[in-house]
Amino acid sequence: MVTLYKKGKMKNLFKVVFSSITFVVSCGATAGVALSDVPNWKNVGDKYQSYDYSDAIPEDKIVAENPRYAVIFQSAGNSCAAGSFFLVDKKFKSYKAVDAKNCDDRKFKVELIQDYLNFKKNGKITAQYMLEK
Repeated sequence: MVTLYKKGKMKNLFKVVFSSITFVVSCGATAGVALSDVPNWKNVGDKYQSYDYSDAIPEDKIVAENPRYAVIFQSAGNSCAAGSFFLVDKKFKSYKAVDAKNCDDRKFKVELIQDYLNFKKNGKITAQYMLEK
């Protein structure tokens, strides 16, 4: 250790270790959403559309996520093959239902890109929602 310190490498080693710890802590702050927590968050959308989670519903899953937002897919049964979607704001612990404007699940895609949530069918946007920064 004395040799490393004399060569000035101890300082660099400290920087690497500290940077790694900072990275791990910051990644933990943007960790994934626990689906079971979301029903307890504030519904900021239509009061008649609420997110309900149960371990008995294995179809619920996060289909898109970034550090601030996540999109949850929930099976809509026979009423809409593409399913129902909820936009979750992890910063404010809130959610709202979002309409994909499409019920055909073939060649269907959900994207969270920069300031937008996009739903696409055959590469064309069927619904787009602007996201707050």
